[in-house]
Amino acid sequence: MELHELRCAIAVADHRSFTGAASALHLTQPAVSYVVRKLERELGVELFRRLGTGTRLTAAGEAFLPVARDTLRNADRIEETMAEITGVISGRLEVVAPRTLVARMARIVGAFRQQHSGIVVDLIDAEGDMTVLEHLRSSRCELGFLRLSPLPNDLEGERVADEEFVAVFPPGTELPPGDDVQLEELAQCPLIAPPRATRNREAFQQIFTEHGLEIHIVAESAHPESILDLVWAGAGASLASLDTAAAVSSHGVFARRLSPPIVQKVHLASRAGELSPAAKAFRALVRSHQESTTSAG
Repeated sequence: MELHELRCAIAVADHRSFTGAASALHLTQPAVSYVVRKLERELGVELFRRLGTGTRLTAAGEAFLPVARDTLRNADRIEETMAEITGVISGRLEVVAPRTLVARMARIVGAFRQQHSGIVVDLIDAEGDMTVLEHLRSSRCELGFLRLSPLPNDLEGERVADEEFVAVFPPGTELPPGDDVQLEELAQCPLIAPPRATRNREAFQQIFTEHGLEIHIVAESAHPESILDLVWAGAGASLASLDTAAAVSSHGVFARRLSPPIVQKVHLASRAGELSPAAKAFRALVRSHQESTTSAG
């Protein structure tokens, strides 16, 4: 078994097709198919079901994938550790964050890249915290930003930030004077929410349910930016992260802090165990960013 075989199999799993994997790896589709078939013969199992519209992991493939990711990451870690000894950190780092946190995390990634130009950072936006958990537990990503408190027992990490959610209203909405708005006042408005049967929708509704409030949802969208577009268009009010709302305040959508406030703790999490040199450097930068923000406040 060779590392390039693992890379091909992982790419097929990530892209759910041999064609997509070939494009990502800059290889031909027959070449990727040949390598994966060779790997399956070596292992004595079928890793993928070949479908007309792509591929799907078999049970053996599901068990193989996290082990393959760990094997590749450990191989990369050897190279990174040797580079670290010479004072040059290099390699690849996969970081996952919920969509509402991606803009803030992008600024951290930008600062990180300025310090460590030899590291390629893959910042993945996830639908919500449960998707972040899946990426961490499957070894798809080494680090993840999570809004769960406390962290699950199989993860370790530390609180690095807070994410505040605010009420956002269409232009021209008349509200009582003051800097804050009561959550029950927001609940009385037509609301725009994440799609039904999604984890984000459950989290959205739970905010109101915990305070004994019923809500009337008039529109749905999976993307925070699209929700704000709908608010701006006058379809209704909604919740948004303070960072996201601030980015569109110039477009006429206006935000009010909520009473009681809705603030979630953000942790930088990873699976238990030794981190790669790139992940250690990223965690150190996040810590320094947190310390500078705290001292400035």
